[in-house]
Amino acid sequence: NQDIHLERGWSDPNDSTSLNVYPGIRARIRIAREWAYYMYNTVLIVIIITLMTVGAICCPPEDIGDRLNVTLTVTLTTVAIKWTIDGMTPAVPYLTLMDKFLIGQMCIIYVMFVFNCIVAKCFVPNYPESEVERIDNTFAIIWLCTYISGLVISAA
Repeated sequence: NQDIHLERGWSDPNDSTSLNVYPGIRARIRIAREWAYYMYNTVLIVIIITLMTVGAICCPPEDIGDRLNVTLTVTLTTVAIKWTIDGMTPAVPYLTLMDKFLIGQMCIIYVMFVFNCIVAKCFVPNYPESEVERIDNTFAIIWLCTYISGLVISAA
């Protein structure tokens, strides 16, 4: 496995408007991005930040402002990281693996945001406090298990 491979040859006459043949060199260069940097400085950090979304459940269900504040702060942090990464990587006309990962994280955070809104509007006014707490805890466990399972499956 050489990193650089050079081949001498001739051009295809169909590539020329005058149908001429030209001498040429074809170079194949193997390049690789240093993935460990992105893994430890982006992916791991974003996973930890996304897990902090569960902190919204620690706020009382009736304090919707505090819950949404936690969720929106995590969302804005993730967006800031995405913009930073976009500035460090070449612009391409498709979604990279990192783009897909960060968009997925924002979707996971959005699920928590929607859940907090549903709890505040539907459960807090209509259910006893102990029932709302049970719903909160159940959702937090389901969210966390689903999130970790998704990470494990996508890493495999």
